[in-house]
Order: sequence, then C-alpha cells, then structure tokens
Amino acid sequence: MIHPTKGILLHRLKYSDSKLILNILTREFGLQSYLFFVSVSAKKKSILNLLQPMYLLDLQVYHKENTGLQKIKDISAGKVLINLPFDIYKQTISLFLAEFLLKMLRENQTDKELFDFIYNSVISLDDETEHFNNFHIFFLYRLTEFLGVKPENNYSDSKKIFDLQEAKFIIGQPNHTYFLDESKSRKFYELIKLNNFNQQGFKLSNFERKFLLRSMIDFYNLHLDRPGKLKSSEILAQVFS
Repeated sequence: MIHPTKGILLHRLKYSDSKLILNILTREFGLQSYLFFVSVSAKKKSILNLLQPMYLLDLQVYHKENTGLQKIKDISAGKVLINLPFDIYKQTISLFLAEFLLKMLRENQTDKELFDFIYNSVISLDDETEHFNNFHIFFLYRLTEFLGVKPENNYSDSKKIFDLQEAKFIIGQPNHTYFLDESKSRKFYELIKLNNFNQQGFKLSNFERKFLLRSMIDFYNLHLDRPGKLKSSEILAQVFS
C-alpha cells in the first residue's frame, strides 16, 4: 500500500549506481530508511538536488511493518527553500542538525509534534536573513522539550550556575566538571528566554558559541546517552569562527 507523508532528509548514501539509501524523518512513520532507485531521466536528476540535509519533502512511500528497509515511489519538494541552498552558513547548520537528529532519533518512533517542530524550524532557518548564527544552539535547547529532558529555567540572583547533570541552575559550583560558569550560565539563560529563532539582540562571541554548543551536546550525552561525537560540529565551528 502506498502512503503519502511529509519528510525531512537526514542522510543519503550511495548503495549502487542506481540505488540510494535515504534516512528520512517522516511525519507518519518517524525515522525510516528507504531504498530509492535512481534513473538517468531528467526528473530523477532534478530529484537528486532535493536530497540535501534537512530539505523538506513530499513522499509517496511503501510501508511494511517490521521491515528494515522501506521503498519510495515518488519524491517532490515539500516546500521550496529560497535561501538555505545558497547560504554556506545555513547549509553548515543544516548539515549539523541532520547529523545530530540522525544520531538522536530512533527508527519507527512516530511523533508528529516533534516532526512539525523540526519541519517548521527548517522554514524559520530558511526565512531568517540576519540573526541566525546561534540558530543551532537554540534548536538543541528547544528540542529538549520534545525529548523529555528540558532543563529547569530557575535562574536567579542566587542560582547563577547551570548544572548540566542536574539540568537546572544551582547555588555555587558542583563537585563535577559538567557545569557552566556564571558568565556562560547567564548567556544560556538569555538564550532560553528567547521566544523564537530570531535572535536579534542576543550576542555570543565565537568562544561562547563553541562552548555552549559543546555543552548542549554534553547535556544530551549525559541525559540520553547520545549523540556521542559529531563530525559536523567541527565544520560548524570553523565556518562560524
């Protein structure tokens, strides 16, 4: 049976000259691995241009329960992205988010609210023209809510240190190394107060950006035991340095 679903491309792998394996987060079936047949036709060549990290797709898929590798009947653009394909900074953010999500999400776990958040986040990244240097860090924070590990927002004059293990602001320094000092905790507090992905007025130095990103990855590793080490985080750091 063929099912229509929206999707977000996370990774593609060349399986043979005529086949690709695509890791796609779908709205109807969660994260899935698909076998996609590639022809030399002009249509299929244009479809290859859609298969980039975090691109939004409309899919017609075959779905069988308890099958590891599904099949795709047709792919088209779910929404035409205007800026992301031509902006090296946004492309790098997309590469990082795709790798992060691929390592964080489990296959076959459907969560439509999570999917909609990620889908709309890509649209926000594409739309934003100026204030997106810290987009990925805010995305990682917002994602904690959907994965059930959202930090407590309890910053105060006395609780100025963010403890990554306790997932909240505390008084004084803990007896371990997984915490942010006062200045970085303040920046983290300013970040989590933002209402949307437009970070106008919110500034981070290159060092602060790298440190907060590394801290957010540490946070996920501490609480969910993933994503582990990310190759694209180094590329991200270089592009935004």
